[in-house]
Amino acid sequence: MERFGLGYAPDQFDGLLSYLRKKGFSEEEAVAAGLVGAGERGPYDRFRDRLMVPIKDGRGRIVAFGGRAMRPDQPDLTVSWSDRERAAGTQDRKASGAKPSLPDGFGRRAKAWS
Repeated sequence: MERFGLGYAPDQFDGLLSYLRKKGFSEEEAVAAGLVGAGERGPYDRFRDRLMVPIKDGRGRIVAFGGRAMRPDQPDLTVSWSDRERAAGTQDRKASGAKPSLPDGFGRRAKAWS
C-alpha cells in the first residue's frame, strides 16, 4: 500500500472535509482540489467507500486522485483533477487539438507489482 500510496475513503458524507478542516484547509480549497463537491445538502466528499490511488505526473507530483468503487452500485472510477491541472490540461489539449483523456491502468500497474 505504501509503495503506491493506496488508501481508503470511508463511506461518510463529509468525513474528508471534516478532517481537512481540522488540518487547517478551507472548504474552498477542498472544492478547488476536486475532493469535495457542492450539493443541495451542503458540501460532500466526492470519494466515499473507494480504494484511493494518487495519480502522478512525470515528475512524481500528485496531480489527481482516482477512486475505484468498492460496491457494485457505484460508478467504477472517479478521477479528481485540481483546478490548476484541469486548466493547464484544457489549454494544452486545445493547443494540440487532442481530445480529453483520463489516465488508464493505474490499477493494472499496481497489480503487476504485487
